[in-house]
Amino acid sequence: MSVPHDDSPSGPVGPDRKQVGFLLTVVGFLVALAWVLDRVAPLPFPLPRLWFLHRNLLGIAGMAAALTGLALQRDHTLRGPGSGAAPPDGWTPRIPGRRFESLVVYTRPGCHLCDDALELLADYSPWLPTPEEIDIDPHPALKARHGEWIPVVEIDGRERFRGRIDEPLLRRLIDNTPPLDQIPPGPRFRPESNS
Repeated sequence: MSVPHDDSPSGPVGPDRKQVGFLLTVVGFLVALAWVLDRVAPLPFPLPRLWFLHRNLLGIAGMAAALTGLALQRDHTLRGPGSGAAPPDGWTPRIPGRRFESLVVYTRPGCHLCDDALELLADYSPWLPTPEEIDIDPHPALKARHGEWIPVVEIDGRERFRGRIDEPLLRRLIDNTPPLDQIPPGPRFRPESNS
């Protein structure tokens, strides 16, 4: 039986990768469980001499194997790096076109959630404006306002997400907002600013 070739950057996600991941998870979990139980009380079955010589190393290796197995089983196509083309699962809104006039992401250096948010927003770039990144650290007012709750995503002046972006909610927001080219000319609602 041949396995289809996969050139994706995350590697193959086919059944072989998942089967190896499952096997690693089970074996690693059993070795780690034996290590924990052996530390509490002697095991009721004989173990090879290697176990007694390298018990701690084998226990740590078992935990590492279990975690590696879980990582191999994960489907990397669910959330890939932002390509800007479209979400990985092919989702599109009912009506095409760019929505919203402004998109601001309040960040801080070294924030992995901020990086995740920007990657996710990049996947929806056909329907969103280019995000403006604002580092809150040099601005005491922004630092006091947002504190540790970053990233904060504002769309058209209204705070929409804090900490993490809820992707189904972002999709609903995009889908239920008409594209800019379909909004009739005239005065638009602008939220009042508190500054």
